Amino acid sequence: MQYIGQAAVIISTESAPYTIIPGSGLFALELYYDEQNSGLQGANDAAGTPRYNGDIAWMQWAAPIMGDGYYGFEYDPLNRIRVANFSFDGNFTETENEYGARYSYADGRGNIEDLWRRGPMINSMGQTYYQAIDSLQFEYMPDNTIYRVTEQADPDISYRGTVNSYGYSHGNITTDPVRDITEIKYNILNLPYEVTFLNGSKIKVVYDGDGQVWRKILTSTTDTLPNGLYTMTIDYIDGFEYHDEVFASYTHPQGRVAPGPDGINCEYFLRDHLG
Repeated sequence: MQYIGQAAVIISTESAPYTIIPGSGLFALELYYDEQNSGLQGANDAAGTPRYNGDIAWMQWAAPIMGDGYYGFEYDPLNRIRVANFSFDGNFTETENEYGARYSYADGRGNIEDLWRRGPMINSMGQTYYQAIDSLQFEYMPDNTIYRVTEQADPDISYRGTVNSYGYSHGNITTDPVRDITEIKYNILNLPYEVTFLNGSKIKVVYDGDGQVWRKILTSTTDTLPNGLYTMTIDYIDGFEYHDEVFASYTHPQGRVAPGPDGINCEYFLRDHLG
């Protein structure tokens, strides 16, 4: 086991799973590559089967609130993930599979054709239950750009899908019906400088000659912005961020500094070996 900060990362080749005690740290993760875990295998898949090409066969992790969680993976002949079976205790059942996912592909280029996944919901009694939160179908243009995404699960609980198609110009997306974006304009550097929404709200972006963002101007026609107004200007200067000329934060490699209720707060990134 290797501890990075307060997080534990375990890369194991042992046949028996390592027991992680919830609450003993901020996060712990164990990855298995060439070891079998038949407890994560479904009736119609081979999730948890050993992989000998660097793919993760199954994994275990723990966090203080959630406790243990397990995923078993299956891949297609082109080495793309096809099944992700989830279990809280390492014993997978089709009727539970609380955070499970399924993928199919439209072609050999890696374009996803169907994506299905489950997630948590809370009923009127405050109880948690699990159901399919996404059942997406993807359509593509001949030039390999995405044309439409159709949501077959309840669109009110997750991704709502699209009725109209996405719009493009020279490979740049110009309309996004999911986000109610009716127009995106690009500058000579091929960077978006104005975004217009269906309700008339806009985002304008100002760049320097190298393409670095200097300023964003937000205009809302419906709701007030974080400053309590319908317009807001955000300036970026060498890591400093100002909202309407008032200091908002300073970002540095280890985290950021930002005003808080009791003065200046220092916030730090928690990193592991993956960043």
